[in-house]
Amino acid sequence: MRILFYDTKKYDRDSFEKVTEKYPEIEIEYTDTDINSKTANLAKGYKAICAFVSSDVGKETIDCLSKNGVELVLLRCAGFNNVDLEEAKKKNITVMRVPGYSPEAVAEHAMALALASSRRIHKSYIKVRENNFSLTGLTGTNLHGKIAGIIGTGKIGATMCRICRGFGMEVIAYDLYKNPELDFVEYVELDKLLNDSDLISLHCPLTEESYHMINKSSIAKMKDGVILVNTSRGALIKTEDLIHGIRDKKFFSVGLDVYEEETNNVFENREDDILETSITARLLSFPNVIVTSHQGFLTNEALESISITTFENAMSFNEIDWYDGSLEVESSVNKTCEIDGYNYKILSDSAVSFEGVKDTSIKSLDIPSTIEFQGRIFDVTTLSKKAFDNLTKLKHLKIGNKVEIIPKKAFVNCTKLEEVIIGDSVNTIEEKAFYKLSNLKYIKIRSNNLDSLEENAFSKIYVKAKFKLPKNKSKAYIKLINKCVPINKFKFKEYSEDANK
Repeated sequence: MRILFYDTKKYDRDSFEKVTEKYPEIEIEYTDTDINSKTANLAKGYKAICAFVSSDVGKETIDCLSKNGVELVLLRCAGFNNVDLEEAKKKNITVMRVPGYSPEAVAEHAMALALASSRRIHKSYIKVRENNFSLTGLTGTNLHGKIAGIIGTGKIGATMCRICRGFGMEVIAYDLYKNPELDFVEYVELDKLLNDSDLISLHCPLTEESYHMINKSSIAKMKDGVILVNTSRGALIKTEDLIHGIRDKKFFSVGLDVYEEETNNVFENREDDILETSITARLLSFPNVIVTSHQGFLTNEALESISITTFENAMSFNEIDWYDGSLEVESSVNKTCEIDGYNYKILSDSAVSFEGVKDTSIKSLDIPSTIEFQGRIFDVTTLSKKAFDNLTKLKHLKIGNKVEIIPKKAFVNCTKLEEVIIGDSVNTIEEKAFYKLSNLKYIKIRSNNLDSLEENAFSKIYVKAKFKLPKNKSKAYIKLINKCVPINKFKFKEYSEDANK
């Protein structure tokens, strides 16, 4: 496969050249020219092109690429708001990206911006360079003991949550999808996050809904003296409103790795140019603002990951015929994927089935409520009947909150199973699901929807097994269990909603 790499910098070439020998089927040509509707003709004779987050891959560019025989657009970045996905779909051009390369790189940069701006590191550096060791104007503020508000808790946002926690901060978050791994994070409504947070860090994609989410109205809801950091997309913030907020002394400090007018500036040396607008200059004029040049991703580890994933995308192109996560994924239904050692089957554009694990010797299994694959969020709604057949050493099991049915004889081979936590959505436990598990001593049912407990579902488990049941459903569930296992010595304990963790 021949691939034309647009807008390549030295660090691009260096990182890709390090791994090219592992992919002899791929032939690469580099050009310093960025892609747009006029330069797309350079791709004639290439099956694929590779572009970056600042490239123009709009309708006209897509049309030109299609006319020149290009079938694949590889994005060596996570963002795709610069690509006309609908036009790509019409032209049968597949778009593939790097949804996660190094969440640590970007999250660490976000915290670096928060620290540098809040402690006036940028000002101190300049002063000391001029032999000025005065502390005037360098008074900062602690992060420890403050509230961090994280908007978006995907991989990068989740990493930022953990970093903030490590700094001794209370962490709250806003996201349409709760990350089940962040058990220390309190999810709140956006208005509450804006109102309560001492540090606000943006880690969400740019969509129609998130465009200018930080504006005059949202800024007014923030605390006076708040720290604002953006390492995601510039257009999440309405810059004019941000500037007004800075002038009104709303912000203690602002750290930006992205901003609205960065397209013509990012990754370019423009020290001798007159900039097209004054926005960047106005931002840089404030002593409590730090702007970096979209460098959050720029670590050796991230560049290596980007290179490998881009090549892997190219190699899988002929086998995986589907578009970026924001497009329809009908062609991917029934395809399988592996996430963190867990196997899933894609059921629809929003749901997957849990199919088992790579390591069958595991003793503890936590089935998530959601997964992220190829940039999309999928609910884990179903358990495969054979997913647990080989898990003979499994002792502890937690079933995610989106699973509705526990299938027939699902765990009959899990003879060492001791503890089960059943998620929020389970409404049916089918026949012999936990049959003859003599070591099963503890069952917690979190669901308030359980209405069907089929024959022998809990028969022949540990004779004095303990069931922990939601208080408002305990009588009904005890009745179901007693009907399923008429003669039992089980112990039942209620718990309140606040203990439903």
